[in-house]
Amino acid sequence: YQDEHAGTGFPTTCLDCHNATDWNEATFDHAAAAGGFALLGSHDDLECSACHAPPPGFDPLFNPSSDQDCYTCHQPDYQEEHSDDNFPTTCLTCHGTDSWDTDAFDHALTSGGFSLIGAHVSLDCSSCHGPPPELTPLFNPASDQDCLTCHQPDYDAAHAGTGFPTTCLDCHNATDWNEATFDHAAVAEGFALLGTHVDLECSACHAPPPDFTPLFDPTSDQDCYTCHQSDYETQHAADGFPTTCLDCHGIDSWQGATFTHAEAAGGFALLGAHEPLPCSACHAPPPGFDPLFNPTSDQDCYACHQPDYEAQHAADGFPTTCFDCHSLDTWDDAVFDHATSASGFALLGAHVDLECTACHAPPPDFTPLFDPASDQDCYTCHQPDYETQHAGDGFPFTCLDCHTTDDWQDATFDHVTSSGGFDLVGTHEALPCTACHAPPPDFTPLFDPLDQDDCLTCHQPDFDQAHGGQGYPTTCLDCHTPTQWTDVSFDHDADFFPIFSGRHEDEWATCQSCHMQQDDFSVFTCLTCHEHNQAEMDERHEDVGGYVYESTACFTCHPTGED
Repeated sequence: YQDEHAGTGFPTTCLDCHNATDWNEATFDHAAAAGGFALLGSHDDLECSACHAPPPGFDPLFNPSSDQDCYTCHQPDYQEEHSDDNFPTTCLTCHGTDSWDTDAFDHALTSGGFSLIGAHVSLDCSSCHGPPPELTPLFNPASDQDCLTCHQPDYDAAHAGTGFPTTCLDCHNATDWNEATFDHAAVAEGFALLGTHVDLECSACHAPPPDFTPLFDPTSDQDCYTCHQSDYETQHAADGFPTTCLDCHGIDSWQGATFTHAEAAGGFALLGAHEPLPCSACHAPPPGFDPLFNPTSDQDCYACHQPDYEAQHAADGFPTTCFDCHSLDTWDDAVFDHATSASGFALLGAHVDLECTACHAPPPDFTPLFDPASDQDCYTCHQPDYETQHAGDGFPFTCLDCHTTDDWQDATFDHVTSSGGFDLVGTHEALPCTACHAPPPDFTPLFDPLDQDDCLTCHQPDFDQAHGGQGYPTTCLDCHTPTQWTDVSFDHDADFFPIFSGRHEDEWATCQSCHMQQDDFSVFTCLTCHEHNQAEMDERHEDVGGYVYESTACFTCHPTGED
């Protein structure tokens, strides 16, 4: 205190400004020390000497009524900036406490609600007011929406004698006079300017101002004919076309005309290649446009294309339902759905590419050469193939159990399906059938396992050779895999108890050294090797809670066999 404040008159209640952590991080609450007078904005960073005499007195150099009273201290600034302007001395009405240059003047507040909108915000006061101190308004608008009172010369220059309304904001905005917009529908009882009409001059459809009398009398903005009768006559004279122009034309360009044949022809649509045809391909010349053909619908090809049918299918006996094979886009891209015309008999796999004569007599009858029960019945047609490959083997006639419809050579067999769920797992999948079955045709199983996980029934000799008399369980997959017997996955040290490492390494001979009960390796004994005197053990463990003289207790306290 003596070093920093000796003779300054600062109070000795140090914690008013300092804290108990760091003297250099001093803070001072001026409002608390000055009866509520806060240091606002840029005042917070001033030196005390800017407003007070030197210590220890710190007498105020000014006498403001509050921290909102700027004028008392800043009277010279006021006189310099606003001399003779008659501005009020309530400085915070326009200025902020951070900087004199940051004006915050609310025109609406000081003018009874008249806001400065758009481009008016950045105008000089002199644009609308006389010089200070009076700042007398140069205009007398009714509100901040009343443009004409101030902008009468602008209105007269742009719209003199035109009869335009004086509600300028109907078209203009408060930011830029040149960005004017006009809602024709609003002033013309709903008649909107559509498409290219938006960019037309008013004179294209109206007499000169101020009347703007319409030159035409359309019933609505969808009535093209009333205004465009001359265009209609030029394009469709004597054609008999309807005057509902929008049926074909758009509102953007006459050239991009489209026509919905279905609407004009009672539902008869122009499908596929028919759409780009000239009208004369199917109709007499206008104005009648009489049809040259009489199809029953847009699906009736034969009525119009009988000559094409006769040229391609004369005497073949093909049906006249052309869509069964052909499409609407081209006759050459014909496809045939055999299933539809043969009561569900589909052409599967390699059959799709066969000639009709492979299975049928020549047209027009197309009599089947075979009589299969369905498209899954291979044997009826392929009996010679079956006899060649499987004669006397006793294989079933359900060929698709192994073969596919694409290639006889690529045969596969699902053992699970044909054996009631017995899967060929691991190396069993690659074994020949004779490894587990008698020769065909019977394929009698040589073994009778319960399921695919029953290894012992088939591999009893292997079990006896490897584990004979050792008491191993017969659930082989606990340790072995179905891929390779030598790939054993059993780790006694990691999973149960360290017998191949630590103190028990080389201390046992067979599993029966510890596991005395056949087929239940969960039962074990420690006392076969550790024949301790129970009395001695009881004495050594007298301070061990829960101690009992039995093997499971030994394992509980010595899970790794160490002391």
